[in-house]
Amino acid sequence: MCFFWLNSKNKRFEDRIHVRKSKPSNADRLWKRLWIAPCFQPQLASKRILNLVASMKNLGLISWLAKRKLSEEQVAHVFVETTFETVEQGWPELAEFLNESDGFVQCPKLDTEDYGRFLMIIVSANIQLIPQHFDSGVDRQIIQRIFSKFARALDITPDVFASKVKHYRSFMKQINNPSKNLVTAMTRAVFYKYNLNQCQDAFFRDMNSPNPNTQRELRELMQHFLWDWEAFKTTYRVVSTKN
Repeated sequence: MCFFWLNSKNKRFEDRIHVRKSKPSNADRLWKRLWIAPCFQPQLASKRILNLVASMKNLGLISWLAKRKLSEEQVAHVFVETTFETVEQGWPELAEFLNESDGFVQCPKLDTEDYGRFLMIIVSANIQLIPQHFDSGVDRQIIQRIFSKFARALDITPDVFASKVKHYRSFMKQINNPSKNLVTAMTRAVFYKYNLNQCQDAFFRDMNSPNPNTQRELRELMQHFLWDWEAFKTTYRVVSTKN
């Protein structure tokens, strides 16, 4: 997988992320599919997204790696590779869902390749969960390695990527206030970062607020983009390594 930039200085960092897919190695296929969220609610998600997850579950990779010890570096690698693949495969389905939604008076015309902002939303939300599930020190090591790997893939510095994550986390907190629900924050971030308000009817557009029905439907899909770290920890043990 190699990334390239659209040649426009006027575009924001996350708007310039595009991808040319190269054939992955067997090792990459293994790592990319290591994380499989175990708790899905079929009645809530679109069929295409559920079919994607079901096919991943059938690979049998979890049993192959059962009770394996992972270093912070390996956890970061799993997170980054899986996040890229999830976003690459999930965003086109989500974009098509929103383009076909009855909640808009005009089609948002979302580009199925324009997933830079979606990537940052998913990363920022899931990074926020890491300190809740790992000991102090281990969590920082994992996060630092995640930032380094994303930065290397996107050809920027870790500090720049960390700054972008900080911006997105702050933005998500602001638009979600007073709620502290992370899935709702992700949902509203997609709504505002992709300028969906302008596609609503005048009533909700003037309020600059998502139609509750549209937000609910989108939220039901967004919940499946959160890592289940508890399930991860029941199968894998993170072993600290010296720098």
